[in-house]
Amino acid sequence: MRLHIRGPVYDITGYAHLTRETALAFYRQGVEIYLQPITWAATSLNLPKETNKILDELKLWKGKCDYLLSIGIPPFFHMKGQYKRTIGLTMLEVDGIPGKWVEICNKMDEIWVPSTFNEDTFIKSGVQGEKVVVMPLGVDTGTFNPHGPRAVTGKGFTFLTVCEWIPRKGYDILVDAYLQEFSDKDNVSLVIKSHGRRNFDPDGTKILQEIKGFIGKSSKLSVPSIALISRILTTSQMAALYRSVDCFVLPTRGEGWNLPVLEAMASEIPVITTAWSGHMDFLNEENSYLIKVKELEPVPRLGLSTDEIYLGFRWAKPDVQHLRKLLREVYENRTEAFKKAKKARESIKRLSWDAVAERMVERLSLGGR
Repeated sequence: MRLHIRGPVYDITGYAHLTRETALAFYRQGVEIYLQPITWAATSLNLPKETNKILDELKLWKGKCDYLLSIGIPPFFHMKGQYKRTIGLTMLEVDGIPGKWVEICNKMDEIWVPSTFNEDTFIKSGVQGEKVVVMPLGVDTGTFNPHGPRAVTGKGFTFLTVCEWIPRKGYDILVDAYLQEFSDKDNVSLVIKSHGRRNFDPDGTKILQEIKGFIGKSSKLSVPSIALISRILTTSQMAALYRSVDCFVLPTRGEGWNLPVLEAMASEIPVITTAWSGHMDFLNEENSYLIKVKELEPVPRLGLSTDEIYLGFRWAKPDVQHLRKLLREVYENRTEAFKKAKKARESIKRLSWDAVAERMVERLSLGGR
């Protein structure tokens, strides 16, 4: 079996992470790979030398491939060439997909989506049901685990969020709830690991200004600790960061899959996130703290590249008061939170990258439906 994988590879985006991990997982399965990187974002990620060496080997042309796997958003899908099957691997975080996406998806032989959430949204939007295949994605359960080095983080009980600094991630909801619920008298801190999308903000100046704006609007005279990490971290540094905190929280408005939540679960720390969208395939009340959704609301224009993609669709409106309650609950009931974290790691063992690659190989070997 020869597989042509096309997608972003070397930048900091989620799709680049997905392309790399998928290619490496297939490589470990013994599949012959031709990896074709595409340019996606300006900011690159420093990868380990060993990883770069393998990726360089995979980029060598090996002749005609049996299958094509395009990873990214549909406008970037590749359909030229003679293949047994052309497959697009994609997702979207709102309750539908644009008509242009539908048109492109229906030209592929299969569309792999990571969750039943997107199986539903793609088919309802007009993608032919027989083409849509739910293919859960993975997490590096070896690197992200509760044992190993820890980073130096905030004081006292530490909440962590990991996200791009865009409205969909709900950072505004999180900071608002955190400032309302706690004060400097609580032995608590919030660590924000984030970066900006446009005009990359390496020292976090713009993000810090926005955080100060939230603090300035707070009616409290004293506020709890907030720390920002804006620099790019290696995978091992990220694993150490997760191990060093007491709870992961992300009041997202919508996710296609939600890798940071999976990394937190694999690291065996309690997770608080929104009860809606793609991650609900692996989250439940037994292994996580789920924020109630007040309603689905229209996605506003935000001056971002996603405006045209999200136009006319809805995402979740997480309940700030319920988030406050959950933050306090985890802070005050740490034994119960730890039990949930143990269940969380156990529940996602099936989502290791090697297990995911095995399912993908089996899918290709079966020749489709």
